[in-house]
Amino acid sequence: MFTKASVLLLLMVYFYYSRQGVFRFRDKLFLSGLVVFMIGDFFLTLYQTMEFYILGMILFIIGKLIYTARFSNQNDFSTKKLIPFFVIIFFYIVFITVMVYDNLGDFFIPVLIYLFASMILALFTYLRKDVVNNISFLIVLLGVISSVFSDSITVLQSFYDQDFGYHQYTIMFFYGLFQYLVVIGITKEELISNEIKPHL
Repeated sequence: MFTKASVLLLLMVYFYYSRQGVFRFRDKLFLSGLVVFMIGDFFLTLYQTMEFYILGMILFIIGKLIYTARFSNQNDFSTKKLIPFFVIIFFYIVFITVMVYDNLGDFFIPVLIYLFASMILALFTYLRKDVVNNISFLIVLLGVISSVFSDSITVLQSFYDQDFGYHQYTIMFFYGLFQYLVVIGITKEELISNEIKPHL
């Protein structure tokens, strides 16, 4: 509880001061996402209580959707280029769902929504390609990939094997890496063309 809160608080302070002079609505939106994740972390550490676990999961979904909104842009994209991405998403969700299906019970829909929100975030992260500078795109992409690892281990540990993947260490490592890389990536963000405008 202390470690996760400390990591996010430090990242919030770093992000706020790094954006001085250019703190726009999109930055406020992202900062609100960090706050939502921090509150969600608090409830997830109390996972023994089902209501807190569900609330934490809902807050994480909201946090991912806020990040998704932050990464959105008006740049046109090729549907053909996205087909491989959607195929990977489909097989990923099917694989994880099959692994944990027998133990999901009433959590089937929430877990499915959680995984879907993770993949939507990954999609909009990918759509930043050729909209922002490469260094920002790559750092944020690596961060979101780390998030996918963290989410996968969390779901598998919760509903498949309680000792899965050294979860005490790997979940925190990949989650912390996710937040850190996303923050660093956004602080380095530059639009490639002035003609490309973000939604927010």
